[in-house]
Amino acid sequence: MSLRLKILSVMALIAALMIAVSWILLQSLVVPGFEMLEAEEARRNLLRVEQALAAENEAFGRNANDWAKWDETAAFVTGALPEFPERNISAAVLRDMGVDVLLVVATDGSLLYGTSLDGDRLSEGVPAGLSREILPLAPADDAPDGTPGSIDGIVLSDRGPIIMAARAIQPTDRSGPALGTLVFGRVIDRETVAAVRRRVQIDVEFLFKDPATGAAFPEHGGHDHPLVLDRRDDVLVVTGMIDDMHGHHAMLARMTMPRDAALAAGRTVHLAMALLVVACGGALVILWLMLNRLILAPVLALTGHILSIRTTGDLARPGLVDRGDEIGALAREFDALLRQVESLIQESETARRSAEQASRTKTQFLASMSHELRTPLNAIIGFSEIIRDAMFGASSARYQDYAEDIHRSGQHLLALINDILDFSKAEAERIELHEEAVDLPRAVATCRHLVEPMARDGNIDIAVQFADRSVRLVWADELRLRQIILNLLTNAIKFTAPGGEVRIRVGRQADGGAEIRVEDNGIGMSPEGVAKALEPFGQIESALSRRHSGTGLGLPLTAHLVNAHGGRLVIESSLGWGTTVRVGLPPARLMDDRLTA
Repeated sequence: MSLRLKILSVMALIAALMIAVSWILLQSLVVPGFEMLEAEEARRNLLRVEQALAAENEAFGRNANDWAKWDETAAFVTGALPEFPERNISAAVLRDMGVDVLLVVATDGSLLYGTSLDGDRLSEGVPAGLSREILPLAPADDAPDGTPGSIDGIVLSDRGPIIMAARAIQPTDRSGPALGTLVFGRVIDRETVAAVRRRVQIDVEFLFKDPATGAAFPEHGGHDHPLVLDRRDDVLVVTGMIDDMHGHHAMLARMTMPRDAALAAGRTVHLAMALLVVACGGALVILWLMLNRLILAPVLALTGHILSIRTTGDLARPGLVDRGDEIGALAREFDALLRQVESLIQESETARRSAEQASRTKTQFLASMSHELRTPLNAIIGFSEIIRDAMFGASSARYQDYAEDIHRSGQHLLALINDILDFSKAEAERIELHEEAVDLPRAVATCRHLVEPMARDGNIDIAVQFADRSVRLVWADELRLRQIILNLLTNAIKFTAPGGEVRIRVGRQADGGAEIRVEDNGIGMSPEGVAKALEPFGQIESALSRRHSGTGLGLPLTAHLVNAHGGRLVIESSLGWGTTVRVGLPPARLMDDRLTA
């Protein structure tokens, strides 16, 4: 991921976190606050409904007061006017006053007269269940100022809640004590509900039974009735309990209120979030432009300069060194680094030329020395053979032994010189391969025959195993291939103790190419020893290696010869467990596969 995408991702993540946190805060603070306002408004509206009922009750009580302060009513209570009901009380009169129940109660609490409006006619007596709510009321003559008082409120009956107004009965001039109590009652009906709605300007209805069970409310319900708030999409349905004057559950008031505050809160939250998103987007754009101009563009310019250096090799000075900020400091440090690199390149170029000159000088020297040394060595070897074989007559046996020593030493010295010359050519990559079809089993047998005297001297067995008989002809330089096998066998014998075994195994690799494996159960090597053995003139010091002299060029030269054939040399060794050297040739060098194809 590029730096721009990383910065943009981080900025987008920060903006998303800010928006999410803001949304959570708004939802947890603003919306609950507006919901609390809704609950408060609901409580106030329920109080207004109760006040509207009280106002209806008070208006209803004025008629009751007029009748209670009437001389004829007072005369009826005292028994002076028994025909009062027939003369003044009729269904039409009660209907005009909106009275459903009329009671006259004596001062001792006994009922003197009672009637109720049932449609278009009057029913004698008190509605069932109403007397227990009204008759226990004491006459209202104990007001603090000595004037008869009044009682207004809601009472329960079998016909449902009734608005009741009770007034003390007195003469018109209000002289003397209360003679009794006049009670007016009105059943709460649709007209009462409509009047309440007009007063509070709210859609309200009254339920006289439990909506969940359909049963009447319990007689003693107490005064703590929590509001039930049903929040819908655009309205709030509030249900609250209204008690009668005795504290009984009288009815439920269900109000439907518009959710103006909640909708305003939702619009406020959405508007705030929209503004926040726009603000965050604008801030991101501005911040992105600033970062791109102040940081990203200079960094990309510096990166482009580095890529230009890598592709063209031109160590030109970057164009940001004059800036006074951290980018400028980075450019100046990079410029200083370029100058150091340029100086190091010049120094390395000088060193490379010197090394190449030294290598050429070394190669020329080795070639010259090898030529100069091989010429007298060949003469020494030839003359030592003549003396050893007594070609011009018999000589002393001692002289023949000396000639044999001279011949063997000359041969050894010539082999060392040839190794040095071959390795010099390998390092210079000047080894020329004279490739032909080589019989690999025959080459292995020849090399085994050549090292058998050395193996017999060390009491070491040599075993040959052909794991795959189809591996026979290979396209290679036979002389170099024998040199590879001889070097590996010589090393294996050198580092194997008397009584040990060296095994040559010829087979196939996993890729189908030929593999020559030389295994021994000798002293083995550590990983550090393997690395040292592959270095030129590197020798593993041990008691076994001291039995045979050498330059330490065998394995390095073998590795070069294997590489020249396109193969690979792998050494697997462990101290005390022997060594396995695997020479793998590519499948293309197998002549048997070519012929069958």
